[in-house]
Amino acid sequence: MLHIIQTHLSQADLARLLELAQEDDAIVLMDDGVYNQNQLTKPHCSIYVMQSHNEMRGLVAKQSTKPLDMAGLVKLTTNHTNSVSW
Repeated sequence: MLHIIQTHLSQADLARLLELAQEDDAIVLMDDGVYNQNQLTKPHCSIYVMQSHNEMRGLVAKQSTKPLDMAGLVKLTTNHTNSVSW
């Protein structure tokens, strides 16, 4: 499953997300969702950050995240048949 986070989530929502996420899932942080990367410290699935959204907010990607551009996002959506927005 592809988990798309577009807003700053509460600690409870982040904990729920990590509880539900499977090893082969992917989490994409975009828009204000990029502010969540500091709380996702021990992920068991892949975490991607929209690079341009991160840069617009003056943030530096965490080492545990992978930078993502629009072409990469399209590829992720085709690789994951299901997605959910948080």
